[in-house]
Amino acid sequence: METASSIVKVIRAIMQAAQTASRNKKTCRELGESAQRIGDLLRVLQQQPGITMLQHPETSAALAQLRETLETARELVESCGRGGYLRGLCAGESRAARLQDVQSRISFFLQVFPIISHLDSTRLLVRVIGKAATSASSSPGFENLSLTELMNATNGFSVDNQIEQGPLATLYKGQLHGKDVILKRHSVSSSGQQLPPCMSRYELFKNEMSIIPKLQHNNIVKLKGFCAERSERILVYEYMENRSLEDLIFGMLI
Repeated sequence: METASSIVKVIRAIMQAAQTASRNKKTCRELGESAQRIGDLLRVLQQQPGITMLQHPETSAALAQLRETLETARELVESCGRGGYLRGLCAGESRAARLQDVQSRISFFLQVFPIISHLDSTRLLVRVIGKAATSASSSPGFENLSLTELMNATNGFSVDNQIEQGPLATLYKGQLHGKDVILKRHSVSSSGQQLPPCMSRYELFKNEMSIIPKLQHNNIVKLKGFCAERSERILVYEYMENRSLEDLIFGMLI
């Protein structure tokens, strides 16, 4: 089982390599800063009383995925500090693209870190994977819904159905197949979004679709379906009574 201490060692290596990078300096520094923030969050989780979520079997795959992502970051940042001029020139474009990709993954990890409400006064650490929506859609009960269905479910995204509006998405309560659901409609405008430049709302949508169906815990709101029609990016969650849905869903955006 992966341990937080082994991940922290990789984080330190990233931070050290970022200081000596001779190429892609800005991106390497940003990766180092993001890795440091993950390390800070891990330390907070480790300091929780009792059995923390880092010690639960359910998080072993999550920690393994986190370490894999950070190991990739370490290799890329270290490669920016070595090699001759010609070698660096030839590999520069490919390396820059890979750096952006891994930065996007790490940035998303930071976005979804507090995704779960408290369990033993801790939050569940989730894994970041880059699989497309087809992976998530194989989960039982997961539907590819039409925009018309969701408009009917919310009376045309009526203000009366709106629960809360945040910088990245708006929540609506609706009825689908005779059951209450919550719709998370990702903002069309990118203005005001607290996302890194290398990460679009489409990547956030895709990653969230990949992650949520794979999480198994009573404290996690279940993802029931999605809509990716036209420019819309909408996720449909089960409705949980007597629960702070804003905390459960918007917690992923903090």
